[in-house]
Amino acid sequence: MSHRRPLQLQPPNTTRLCLTLRGIAGTHGSQDEHGDTGSAGSVRHWIHALNSLGDLRHLELQDATEAGSDLQFSDMENSDPLACILDWILPNLSLKHLRTLRLCKFLFDTATTQTTFAGKWPCLEKIELEDASLMLREEEGIDFEDSHVEHLQGVAWLDTCRMLIEKNGVPRIALVRPASNVNNISNYSLHSKYAKLLRELPQVDLEVVESHTFQGSAKK
Repeated sequence: MSHRRPLQLQPPNTTRLCLTLRGIAGTHGSQDEHGDTGSAGSVRHWIHALNSLGDLRHLELQDATEAGSDLQFSDMENSDPLACILDWILPNLSLKHLRTLRLCKFLFDTATTQTTFAGKWPCLEKIELEDASLMLREEEGIDFEDSHVEHLQGVAWLDTCRMLIEKNGVPRIALVRPASNVNNISNYSLHSKYAKLLRELPQVDLEVVESHTFQGSAKK
């Protein structure tokens, strides 16, 4: 993702595209920013570029963004390093022929998943999520209450799949090694009881190394 716009996508008849998103993890600045500073400029560029590909049928996005004390945007004011950049991109995509949306290695927030996948894709057949994590935000830090334990075991993945199917109308969902965390700390693999419930949903395909306990083997 570059505000300097090194690439103008205008190839004819493009039906398959894979983009790797690099840079500083999170969102930076205001989404309504009119200049090229922060995330807004590059997001606008890629929304326009992708929407210009009228024949696109398969879109894959891979997250290769980085976070760390030695990597930051300005003084990190108006930045959310745990936010998912797809929250700013996907809802604004209007891809009339898109059939498959594949997203790899992204961190999703349980509070925004419904709007994240609210783009206009009338021909969509499948969303594929590989090595993705669902995050529960906890302002006071991690407190392993019962609700947090259930989240780390995978209840949010079950809720998210049901939401995508029932409210967003996604015909099929493929999950490959889904994980859960609180505040993006210590990913936990899907617990066997939630893997079983997910497999009972006819629209969901699941590939996962299941765990039967909360500690130890549950930790990724």
